[in-house]
Amino acid sequence: MPSINPQIKGVGYYEVMEDVEVSGILIACYTAEGGAFLGRRYFPDLADPADIPAALAGGAAEARPPAVVTAADLRARLRARLAERRWEVETGGFVFLDRPIASDDRSQTSILGVFTAAGTDPDFTTNWKCADATWLMLNNAQCAALFDAAASHKQGCFAREAVLAGQIEATADDRAALRALEPVVEAFW
Repeated sequence: MPSINPQIKGVGYYEVMEDVEVSGILIACYTAEGGAFLGRRYFPDLADPADIPAALAGGAAEARPPAVVTAADLRARLRARLAERRWEVETGGFVFLDRPIASDDRSQTSILGVFTAAGTDPDFTTNWKCADATWLMLNNAQCAALFDAAASHKQGCFAREAVLAGQIEATADDRAALRALEPVVEAFW
């Protein structure tokens, strides 16, 4: 921790708080004797830590630092965004027989209904409306295949979420490393 003149506002030494995300510089200040914590000081206009002693002497610090974004905050945000992305992909549709199939909650229920109806009638056929408003004539076996494709799509989304959640948890408490996962979560697959 860099030492500074103990006459400067009673601060004996300080450390730059690098595990937080703010514009400017945030420091923790301590007394010269005993190292008692004095509080944080925020310098919104500084970019170079070498300028801190002069800024402290000149009283440039703001009394209230901004909200601090910690690695734990980023991890929580990534977890929440991952759940949202999984839901978006899960309900965003899939391709079956080269056709786009809706997979929102209502469509998933309809797929289950058609699968159930087809299961009792080997001669069952239905005209299924695709996500692009085209129609697809399905026989009994194709209804079962549609149900399997929908289930695989849904389970694949949850499996991918589990893998990415594991990566988030395994990442060190380092904001840069956690930030590097943001595009992975957005891409999802």
